[in-house]
Amino acid sequence: MTENVRYYMWLAKALGIPSKSVSPLLERFKTAKAVYNASAEEIRACSFLSKAEKQKLADKSLEPIERDFVYCDAQNVGILTYEDEDYPDTLRKIETPPLLLYYRGQLPDWSKAPFFSIVGTRTMSRSCADLACEMAFDLAKMGAATVSGMALGIDGVCAAASLEAGGFHVAVLGSGIDYIYPPEHRLLYAEILRRGGLVMTEYAPYERPLGFHFPIRNRIISGLSEAVIVVEGDLRSGSLITAEHAKKQGKRVFAVPGSVKDKGSEGPLLLLKNGASPITCSDDIYDAYKDKYLPYLNGFRLTDGRRTNLSVLTAKYGIRSRNPSSTYRPSKEEEESLSLSSLAEGAASLVRRAVRSVKDSVATRKRAASLRNENGGKEKDTPSEEKKPSFWEDMSEVERKIFLAIDEKDGSYPDNIKVEGLSAAELISALINMEICGYVFANSGGIYRRSE
Repeated sequence: MTENVRYYMWLAKALGIPSKSVSPLLERFKTAKAVYNASAEEIRACSFLSKAEKQKLADKSLEPIERDFVYCDAQNVGILTYEDEDYPDTLRKIETPPLLLYYRGQLPDWSKAPFFSIVGTRTMSRSCADLACEMAFDLAKMGAATVSGMALGIDGVCAAASLEAGGFHVAVLGSGIDYIYPPEHRLLYAEILRRGGLVMTEYAPYERPLGFHFPIRNRIISGLSEAVIVVEGDLRSGSLITAEHAKKQGKRVFAVPGSVKDKGSEGPLLLLKNGASPITCSDDIYDAYKDKYLPYLNGFRLTDGRRTNLSVLTAKYGIRSRNPSSTYRPSKEEEESLSLSSLAEGAASLVRRAVRSVKDSVATRKRAASLRNENGGKEKDTPSEEKKPSFWEDMSEVERKIFLAIDEKDGSYPDNIKVEGLSAAELISALINMEICGYVFANSGGIYRRSE
């Protein structure tokens, strides 16, 4: 990563997320480095900046972002800045564009194939889950890319169906790039990357998935998309926030008409009243965009006979609705796959290995080799067989040392976890790896505890 990235990380921290000052500030100074080098008089002259923003921009210290910079460099996390050529041009045009985007996976050519977001409730109904599955699968088959927030429910169905059809999927997180939320979607995260997709976020690596992050990130989902398709959701659904962002950004909104008696149809019906276009199948999207995106959209690909269903997606990706009050009920086949494969014993190891293969911990592995040589190839303080967790053999030597350094009863704050020869940045990096793989977990107070 170049030094230029540090200036964008500094500027993002100073302005906060989101900020309406991004566009006018960069219009005046052109680059984050120029903002950093601007005099106090030049900053004070920017009438669009708030008093708090001016005060934060006066602090030129790069030390607060150094931990994030080191983490991204060590973990091969890509960073797109506002001035990079690969930065999506559609995001530059929204009211509060992200200054930088952290990502894993393959960056697409944003100007070619169209991107469509399919959004809806986490407590999906069976009929709407089936419809979302069909539409995402067909859109991917005909050549469109899909975008989602990788949430439970409709988001998960959209991502999995698109991958199953061989399509390109972009997941936009409401947390740091390696905080996988919801945890049920660890396998989906890994599969998006394994199949050539993209996971991105504007939040720094250590940011947890806080509630207010998600409505903020929805502007990126709509900003990347040619159109937003709302499948299901009540009047409080986050999908309506995404639709509202889309309307402000001049994007088209489609909504699935449903029964006036179904609570999940409240959102789409309201959108239809306010001018959204009705949609019942992927053909509606093809008819609306075939001329604009010729030759990227090919309707003839829909005639090859390939289909998928929720049972297949559940078994392969572990998607489902979390809320037990949802009208979506997994079939017997899906229940078996959820309890015995992607979310339990056999696949737990597969999930961990899939994530580890995607997220290669360079710094941690080097440190492991160093410590192994120091100890003559042996580990210290190996627990007895009865106290070893089931995933003991899956952990690296450094991860085992960290695991054992965590207080077995009360857990430990990161500052109290001491492993000889391991820097603070390397420790945090390893803890995040371990949390992703399920070896440890952290409560809301930041205390790490051992998993069983």
